[in-house]
Order: sequence, then structure tokens, then C-alpha cells
Amino acid sequence: MKKATIIIFGILLIFNAQAQKFTTGLQLNYIHYTIIGSTDRSYGTNKSPYWEKLEDTKAGGLNINGTFGYNPIFYKFNDKLSIGASLNIGLGYILTPKLAGLNGSVVVDFPEYLTLRYKKKVTQKSDENVMYSFGAGYDYSYNRLPIKGPSIMAELRLQRYAFRLNMNLLKHTYYYYYTSEGTKPAMYLRLIGMQVLIEI
Repeated sequence: MKKATIIIFGILLIFNAQAQKFTTGLQLNYIHYTIIGSTDRSYGTNKSPYWEKLEDTKAGGLNINGTFGYNPIFYKFNDKLSIGASLNIGLGYILTPKLAGLNGSVVVDFPEYLTLRYKKKVTQKSDENVMYSFGAGYDYSYNRLPIKGPSIMAELRLQRYAFRLNMNLLKHTYYYYYTSEGTKPAMYLRLIGMQVLIEI
């Protein structure tokens, strides 16, 4: 296992030899919560709850992270176009005033993407000052109420600075189990984020 890890890490370093450097920065995510308006009203003879439809409750939260990223290149089409990856980890807090149980929760975020890069620093020979990146991948945000799912991102890089937008494609769903009506949705969550990064 150690040998495999060393080999993989070495390959990534080779890929990264002609790529942009590591990045660090700040990430601000907006998380939209929709709590399905069902509630347990009474119990029947079989001890299963009876669910009554009420109005949905909606709330928003802000997740503020410090992030660190690594950006290897896997294949170069030419000096200005390549495919690669954006591997990221973030650590911060989530602020959700309307959901007291989540307010102040520590967050560890793992947004990981395969990327298509155009222009700046596709290779060391490229002297463009602007780069465009587009990525598709998976985001796992771990806090008291984890969010995960497929995600996309778009990035504009100017000199050493980058501005990135990311969004989860699907709503993450939590469910009620063991109800008299079977499995029922309890809550939907969706994440939209913005990052400001700098090469280091």
C-alpha cells in the first residue's frame, strides 16, 4: 500500500511539473435548506407514526472555508489547452441562524474536479495572463448535516489570482424512515459557492 501511494504521488508530481502551482484561498458557500412540511401527529395501533402535510420551511446558511488546492495536468493537447484535475480541501464554519443545531458547526469540504484548462500556464511555455477552467466532479461537505453530490465549476484566473464559481447539480435529500407511508423526504439541501484563490 505504501509503495502504491508513493508511486501515485510521484506520478502526480511529474504531471504537475508543467502545471500551475498549488493554490490557497477563501471559499464562501451558500447552502439552501428546504425542510419538508410533514410532522408526526399521532400513533396507530402498529406504533407507526401518522404523517400530516404542513407548510415547507426554508432556510439559508453560509459556509466560510479556508481552502488548499493541488492542480495536476493529465494530458496536454498543445501549449494552451489541457485536461487535468483540481483537488481541494477546505476547513471552516457554517452559519445558519434559522437552524440553531447547525449554527457554528465545523465544516470540512472536499470539492474535487476533472478540469479543462485554456490559455495561461497550461505549460511553462505559455505566457498568457488569463486562464479559463471548467470542471465536473464531486463535492462532499462534512458538517453536522453532510452534503454531497455531483458538482460543476467555472474559473477565471488573472495573473496569480483565481475566481471560481461552483454548484452542486442535484439536491441532496435526507429521508424519514419507518413511517406508516414508507420512506419519505425530510429535507433537501443544495450548495452554491464562490472561491477566491492565489497561487503559492
